[in-house]
Amino acid sequence: MPSFHVASLLLLFFCQQLSAYSNLASDNWMHHAGDVAVDADTSAPGWRALNFGISWEGQGIRNWERAWLRQEALIPEELRGKSLFCEFRLLAQSVELYFNGRSLGRVEGSMQRARFYLPRGEIIWGRRNSIALKVDGHQWSGGVPTDYFVLLCEGQPLPDVTIGADFEKADHVIADGSSVTLSGAIALEGVDGIAGTLRLRLENDFHQVLLDRSQPFEMEAEGAEWSIGPGRLPPGFYRLSVQFDSPLVHSQKLASFAVEPENIPSTPSPEPDAAAYWQRARAELATVAPDFVLIEEPEKSTERHKVYTVQMQSLDGVTLRGWYVVPRAASGPCPAVLDLPGYGFAWQPEYVMGEDDVIHLALDIRGQGRSADVVRPGFGMPGQVHHNVLEPEKYFYRQAYMDCGRALEFLHSRPEVDKARVAVSGSSQGGGLAFASAALFPDMVAYCVAAVPYLGNFGEHIRLREVYEWEMRQYLEITGQSGRWPELVRTMNYVDTMNLAASIRCPVLMMSALLDDDCPPRIGFAVYNLLEGRKEYKIFPESAHIIGEEGDAYSRDWLRRQFGLADE
Repeated sequence: MPSFHVASLLLLFFCQQLSAYSNLASDNWMHHAGDVAVDADTSAPGWRALNFGISWEGQGIRNWERAWLRQEALIPEELRGKSLFCEFRLLAQSVELYFNGRSLGRVEGSMQRARFYLPRGEIIWGRRNSIALKVDGHQWSGGVPTDYFVLLCEGQPLPDVTIGADFEKADHVIADGSSVTLSGAIALEGVDGIAGTLRLRLENDFHQVLLDRSQPFEMEAEGAEWSIGPGRLPPGFYRLSVQFDSPLVHSQKLASFAVEPENIPSTPSPEPDAAAYWQRARAELATVAPDFVLIEEPEKSTERHKVYTVQMQSLDGVTLRGWYVVPRAASGPCPAVLDLPGYGFAWQPEYVMGEDDVIHLALDIRGQGRSADVVRPGFGMPGQVHHNVLEPEKYFYRQAYMDCGRALEFLHSRPEVDKARVAVSGSSQGGGLAFASAALFPDMVAYCVAAVPYLGNFGEHIRLREVYEWEMRQYLEITGQSGRWPELVRTMNYVDTMNLAASIRCPVLMMSALLDDDCPPRIGFAVYNLLEGRKEYKIFPESAHIIGEEGDAYSRDWLRRQFGLADE
């Protein structure tokens, strides 16, 4: 996780350094997977539009493989004689830049910022020039658009156009979708006026284009305003792009928003024998003696917290391990949180320290962290999500849900824990585990926090995130079982938290991020909208799959209120 945040900070720094200039290149590219000729016709089959302001996965484009990007950039005659350069950074293993068919160089490594000057003798002044990028190993971003590409004129600031978008609510939630109007301001600096084209494009989270309009647009020095009235929008999630293009500048604003998310229809698809399936799982867990072992860890402990390793036995002969963090200042039974891990995440005790009146158990489920010595399918392809997916009684997440139940039993066995104030909390996979724990072990869970939760609404998730279905089908193909897709879906229906939602009785906080590629907000609301008890949601409009400290603080404060520990 630290490398992800470093990348974001570096990108922010680079963009700030370039903000005094305007971009002669557009954010609109054409993308082609695999090898093609550098001068290939982008109107041919296989080419599709790609916007650099949006993560690749957010546009239904897979990462990892080789890809070619192309655009045609107009270089104005008035810049003749000036030094022009391209500067870019892509989250990829390597990128090679071509200008009018000639390679200008290659850069290796996803953290490398590259600058290449255009050879003046090869610039076609006053006309469009071809820019191409050969990209190898484009990487996951979680939804944050970390790529950038600019074509600039050295030493000569050009007109600067800044586009804004206004929303009535800070979370970009529109409460009434019956008549939607979107608007914002456009600021202009560097010239007294400019003419170009304004393009407004609206699409939903299924990548369906609902509106795409272009019109001539002129601005004076004081700037201008834009507005669009798409009218009736059904409950759901949307992305708007506002682009201004002229010979001297290209600028865009992207804005994601939600319309009546709590009214999005949610239709469970449980297997007919789902109740018996989970009854068997819990009965199987009951036959395994927990053998709880608590080992003090003096080197991990601090002046404020005692740290222990806790060990316990779960299904399949797996020894589960977790960090048990107990405040030294605690007096009497304390509330406790079972912290559940994201996909591939390994806990450290310092991750759950900070409170002097709440106990934390940071659990490594099977296959992760210190619990990966017996079952360790890994996190690639195939990996955890595919492990025994065609064997419902042995599927990874069936067993992992039982791991969470065993950890709850441990908390309820401890005299220092207030059994009436035990919560489950997690993000991503951990959010799905939190939902499942609250559903399958309702008598042991008093509160539930699920951030950007996974494992909800499998049927729609594979439509929203195309790479998810591709990975599942690739697994079947690799293992020679391509015809068993219906069986895979059956297994996923068992563990789908949407199909478990009716059993959740405790108060719930769910948090979603509008830029999230991995666990789009719709799949979380598929569970949330079926909850019948007390519930609350929080949407972060500018965040992606890793919400970060703001989400951590919000969930911590929510739990403290539920525990009766809210600060005065």
